[in-house]
Amino acid sequence: MQRILSYLIMILITSTLLAQTEWVKYDGNPVMTVGSNGSWDDDYLLYPCVIYNGSEYEMWYAGDNGSGSDQIGHATSDDGIDWVKDDDNPALTGSPGEWDATGVQASSILFDGSSYQMWYHGIDAGDVHGIGYATSYDGVIWVKYSNNPVMVLSQTWEGNEVITGPSVLFDGTTYEMWYFANLNNLGIGYATSDDGINWNKYENNPVFTGTPGEWDLFAVKPEVIFANNLYHMWYTGATQASPASGTWHKGYATSDDGINWTRYADNPVLMCGPEAYDSLGIWESSAIYEDGVFHLWYAGRPSSNSTINYATSSTVSVKNTDIVNPNQFQLYQNYPNPFNPTTSIRYELPVESNVRLTVFDIHGRQITILSNRVQPAGNYTAQWNGIDISGNLVSTGMYICRFQAGSHSKTIKMVYLK
Repeated sequence: MQRILSYLIMILITSTLLAQTEWVKYDGNPVMTVGSNGSWDDDYLLYPCVIYNGSEYEMWYAGDNGSGSDQIGHATSDDGIDWVKDDDNPALTGSPGEWDATGVQASSILFDGSSYQMWYHGIDAGDVHGIGYATSYDGVIWVKYSNNPVMVLSQTWEGNEVITGPSVLFDGTTYEMWYFANLNNLGIGYATSDDGINWNKYENNPVFTGTPGEWDLFAVKPEVIFANNLYHMWYTGATQASPASGTWHKGYATSDDGINWTRYADNPVLMCGPEAYDSLGIWESSAIYEDGVFHLWYAGRPSSNSTINYATSSTVSVKNTDIVNPNQFQLYQNYPNPFNPTTSIRYELPVESNVRLTVFDIHGRQITILSNRVQPAGNYTAQWNGIDISGNLVSTGMYICRFQAGSHSKTIKMVYLK
């Protein structure tokens, strides 16, 4: 039997370049189509949300049968391409007489190794939109938060009708959400939360808006991930606010802080057509970064019956900064998180220091030591593959990484998935 060894890689980075992702659509698109006649999703599919749970890919998506009341379905895949819809779909529906009575659409899912969190778009009988929250232990049976919605219209720029499309990240301490609002002047807002339920909107929202006179006069449907020490956002842009009034393409932007965004100069990065499955528009999307490759699942609009499609990019965008001599001690959140099989932990040293990087379980027991040596000033990345100091694979769960350099100390939370 092959012995699994713990390993550590330290990389001194002298400079990095900003290199835009170039997308290649899968030849076999679409990867998911509408259901058979008479089924709950026989008219269109929208809002894909994809995660990898450590053993398979899972997708939540919005479907409709022409009634105008969207519901959320669930599907699984071994490779992200061949999907099997659950027999018991839909997994989440609107609640009669409640704020989401007219329909629900999945927008963002997080999995911590034992439970799922969902932030979803709900519509009431008066066509007023909000963002709700639900939890699940299996990704199929969901319990809605009793005080939904957790986010409603409250800032002047948001208008009085639509707040939707949440994209949520969690770094082990803080939840971050990007969402879009205002049908007349579409823009993307930002909010933070300690618990994923009580949200504080950024006072200077919106953080991203359309460009007058350009292809993305209207910018909506953000999908944000954090990779290579950058926030990456893919958004849908068009010259017309109504999906029926123009073609929608996918744009790209990056940010150091999730608030101040820089558009890619050669946007759009993914254009609708000439393929029939997305000939009229590319709408909502979901992205994952694995082993140097970005994976994107997106809703494509043909002449009828929108479908779910897939594209990949092997070019990575990284921070365009000289980081040879950092000016302070810093430990960054590991990525990916949750992870399987490997995660990267980046830290910076402004001066030569004796560095000790240790992993503990939630009970304070030492699991392994990733570094315990003197290192010169610079930027380093440690990788941990879930192996303890005895060479055994750890259990699924949360772990604490403690960084000590001289008198400086900081910890981060990491989630390992089997």
